[in-house]
Parts: sequence; C-alpha cells; structure tokens
Amino acid sequence: MDNLRVENGEFHEVMKQLNDITNQGVLVRKIFDFIKNNNEVLSEGEYFKEEITYPPMRAGVMSFMIPGTKYNINIKKTTIVVLAFLLDLSFSRGIASLALGVAGFSTQTLQSIEDKERCLMLDILMKEKKDNNDFNYYERKCIQNDIECPFRYNHNCQRTIQEIEALLTNLEKKEVIAHVSRKYKNIF
Repeated sequence: MDNLRVENGEFHEVMKQLNDITNQGVLVRKIFDFIKNNNEVLSEGEYFKEEITYPPMRAGVMSFMIPGTKYNINIKKTTIVVLAFLLDLSFSRGIASLALGVAGFSTQTLQSIEDKERCLMLDILMKEKKDNNDFNYYERKCIQNDIECPFRYNHNCQRTIQEIEALLTNLEKKEVIAHVSRKYKNIF
C-alpha cells in the first residue's frame, strides 16, 4: 500500500486517493483533525499541512469571501487505516483488514483490539510511554475525547491502574504492542 500524496490540493483530490479505503469524508476529516492535534503519530518523512486560502478580491467590489483549504500531505495509507479503525469502530473492520492485508500486515492485529483497549493504543501511538503509570489518568480529564471510551465518566477517566496493567498485558499477549527498550510500542 502506498502513501497518500497531495501537493497543494483540495479535499476532493484527497478523497479520490482514499477511495480504496473509505468514501466517508467525515471520517477523513476526523482523522485529519486528530493528526493536526497529535502530529507525533506520523512517522519520519510523513507530514500533514492544511492551509486556509482566500480568493483574490477585485478592487472596489464588495463580495463574500468563501475560504478554501489546500492540503500538502504525505502519509502512509496504513497510518490512515489504523487511525480510522482506532478513532471510529463503525469504520468497517472488513475494509480495514483488506487495506492492511494488501499492505502485508496481519489482519488479526486490528481484529483483536477491543473498545476498551483503543484509548491505550492511541496513547501509545501519540506519546512515548515507559511504564504503566504513564497511562494513568484516573480522576483526571480524559485525554481521548476523539473516541468513545467505556472508562470515561463526566469527562474524567475512571480507568484504574489495575485495569491498565491488565489491558497492557492483554495487548502484549495479542502481540499488538511490545515493551521494547523500556518503552511501549505498537507492533503493526
């Protein structure tokens, strides 16, 4: 699977390249918003830039200015598929499996991630985590407002350290993550 590459393009050009993955513009915008706020999920050489543009105005003419958006993107399509899957489980698991299978990834990896594990997976993708306490947000504001989380109550995280340990152990057993060089990393 190749990269999504757009240079100074519009959203319809982005969607044209993602046609083999999704036709849901809302999901793609959700992924782009997540990447803008968490650009550390991108690997070396990947980038995402979004620029608001305004049409030129003729002097002496009063008119409405409707801004446009131009994109400069170079992101692996597998990154988009993984984020789509983690951010929105209504994204077809079959399409995610097909897209990752074409890229040579094991489809078992995504299929085995449960709803309650998605928050940890996004946290691992976003930031360097060294031990179980790095995932502990108990009684603090939830950091994953991009997804539905079964541990969120009144915008606060209710996941205990014992639940974190059990979830991390389970993800390691499923071979979705590994604790390598004293850091948690995704395997896919």
